[in-house]
Amino acid sequence: MKANLSPRYSPRRIVTAIALCLASGVSSNFAHAQTQSAVEPLESIDNARTAYVLPKQKLTYEITMFQILSDLALSRGDLQIAYDGYTQLAKKTRDPRYAERAYWVAALANDVTAALRAANLLKSIAPEATLGQDLVEQVYIKKILDKSEAGQLREAHQATKAFLKTYPNHELGLTLLADIASKLKLDDETLYAFEQLHKLSPDDPETMNNLGYFLADHNIRLDEAERLITQALKKSPTAPHIIDSAAWVAYRKNDLDKALKLAQKAQALSTSPDITLHLAEILWVKGDVDAAHKLFKDLQNLPVINPDDTFQTELKKTLQRLGVGLNTPVAP
Repeated sequence: MKANLSPRYSPRRIVTAIALCLASGVSSNFAHAQTQSAVEPLESIDNARTAYVLPKQKLTYEITMFQILSDLALSRGDLQIAYDGYTQLAKKTRDPRYAERAYWVAALANDVTAALRAANLLKSIAPEATLGQDLVEQVYIKKILDKSEAGQLREAHQATKAFLKTYPNHELGLTLLADIASKLKLDDETLYAFEQLHKLSPDDPETMNNLGYFLADHNIRLDEAERLITQALKKSPTAPHIIDSAAWVAYRKNDLDKALKLAQKAQALSTSPDITLHLAEILWVKGDVDAAHKLFKDLQNLPVINPDDTFQTELKKTLQRLGVGLNTPVAP
């Protein structure tokens, strides 16, 4: 769909332009796309309308003609003209009902960009409006994911923070922040995201585990980490990643026997290299050098399937931190 009409056009000139287009039968590139649309039919528009606080706008001749011509364009299937007409009416009158109708016209044309413009216009006129906000969120989230997958982590990070300013309690947005901030080693922001997610879903074992594991992995607030992971285990007693978190917090609290038992249980349930790495480290610190060495060697020989996978980097850091030499095992 074309861009919005320039503000320099007067309402009368716009009415004239619409009338000329209608008279000549000119339509936009997607004028008859509504026959293939999967969105709600036009007759549902008025029925689904939100009870908005309406502006005190005098009904002028220009506004009346503009609406009549826009409605006529819509009835003829000239969606571009109808969209432009309703958009300009919304801007001139600040009546949210026109912005809402522009949104549905764009939706009927399957034009996501135009629908986004209409949804944002509606929100600017009526902050209480929710129509189209799911679409706005989805498109914004997709842009963040695209940047992240392209390796543009800093751009994705800035986009995520901007998104969360508008939608501060958006669970997927917070999840993306946790993931991206973690990759960028922004620990404060990662912790914030996990804490917010846990506040939003305090009974979810995944939010308990994510926050608890982060605390344990950073060796902070270990009692809280243990409490969270214990609660998560009660809800998901056979989840290997949660059992592994319990092993890790026990390891951080220097309860090596408990840590080893839990880590072995987790590895028996999962082939995750991260879980095996934890088990290997616990074995190494406990002095079982041969068993640890074998696991480290197996992990080192894993094929790299995903070039973006950072596991081998983490493995090297662990080996260096522990002082492990894979050619000649050295006791810790």
